[in-house]
Amino acid sequence: MARIPHQLLELNSPFIWHWPWLEQAVTVAKRYGFTGIILHQQELLALLAEPSPFAPRLEAENLRHQRRHALLYLRRVADWLERHHLAFWLQAEAAPPQETLRQKFPEQAPDGASSFWADFYRSTLTPLLAIPSLRGLVLSLTTPAWQPEPWRAALQDVWRALRAAGKQLVLRDFIDASWPRQQLQTVLASLPGEVRASLKATELDYHPGFANHPLIATLPHHKWIEFDLWGIGYGWSVLPCYLADEIRGRLSWAQSVAPGGVEAVTARINWQWLSDSSLIGSVNEVNLSGLQAARLGEPAELLLETWFVEQGISFRTRQQGQQLAELYGASADWLTKTCNLLGRPLHRQSQVPESLAQAEQLLHMDTRSARWALAFQPLLPADDPQLGHEQRSLIQLEKSSSSHLCATAMARLREIPSQSDAFAVVQAAWQSAGRYSQMFSLVTEAVVAALWRERYGA
Repeated sequence: MARIPHQLLELNSPFIWHWPWLEQAVTVAKRYGFTGIILHQQELLALLAEPSPFAPRLEAENLRHQRRHALLYLRRVADWLERHHLAFWLQAEAAPPQETLRQKFPEQAPDGASSFWADFYRSTLTPLLAIPSLRGLVLSLTTPAWQPEPWRAALQDVWRALRAAGKQLVLRDFIDASWPRQQLQTVLASLPGEVRASLKATELDYHPGFANHPLIATLPHHKWIEFDLWGIGYGWSVLPCYLADEIRGRLSWAQSVAPGGVEAVTARINWQWLSDSSLIGSVNEVNLSGLQAARLGEPAELLLETWFVEQGISFRTRQQGQQLAELYGASADWLTKTCNLLGRPLHRQSQVPESLAQAEQLLHMDTRSARWALAFQPLLPADDPQLGHEQRSLIQLEKSSSSHLCATAMARLREIPSQSDAFAVVQAAWQSAGRYSQMFSLVTEAVVAALWRERYGA
């Protein structure tokens, strides 16, 4: 596999505004071979916009203080990253929510002045363009509630302003409720080909084992491939999920099919809405080593062995090290069998469904992005009871396999004498995995029983 030029660390945490935390993040970036850092806050553009004259005076004064402080801080970040030879990127929601914008623009209404978005971007971009080492903006696309057409036209102004300053525009899919999902393609088609497309590795967030994002093979633009290594859709870095082999396979495929080539790979290690959680220090931090090896085309045979040594995990025998490596290797398969049902998601952001209605919605949401080897047939079809019986047996086998793997893991871990903090993290992760398996086995049993009664009667 050819070497991918850029590897960017995405920091999506409110702690990006805390300097000691950011210094630690730079250390992590250097340790794992990242070439740049993306500071990601959904509401960043709203934060950096100048309040309108109609904003309440006292509130507007505070908002201006907040804006000035943020801009000074970002300049400091830019200088720090340049000193450490790391590229600097910013990521934000392209169209902040209406309720957020009303803080600074109380006069704005859906039928208001059509120049709003052009003025908004001008206010936001002007001070950012003055930061010399800022490489560009990554904008997450959502169609705004007001003036969607002027908003699309204003994106042309954003691109022109960035290009004139020698910076790049990257657009990414974010929230697109349309069917078929086409917002990213539509917006990119209206912009020059030099605008980059940032695509999740799988279409609907990142789900290990699920199908590759189809747009990787069809969009003509230069691609960025996103990996959510924190794990919104697979356990929030609490549960074990070793992804080195999967990452390597996905990047190899992307490079072989992407018309514009793969220019960068990004890795998110935290999530804005759970500020005290991070990939760093978790059981899955090793996936950063896997990403680095895959990007550079380096062999991964000794990756886990090297990781254990670096973390101070010791073994009495070589066999114990091999057993722990096998547990890591099996963890992704365990997770896909636990919170999914025959290759379909049975969870919402790693959580059990809130109701049977939500469970059904999740299971039938979109099999294009599911695990095709298991999800190619309709689930418990009402007109095919025989297939329903076969699938119910497969579901029971899937959940028993998940539970058995957890029990085996805990038994093996008890035989390893290591006393390191890193090994304690591994043990805690598999203990959590056992509880997670039990919880989803009960949920699966209840959902399947309800669907069975609905389709086939008692």
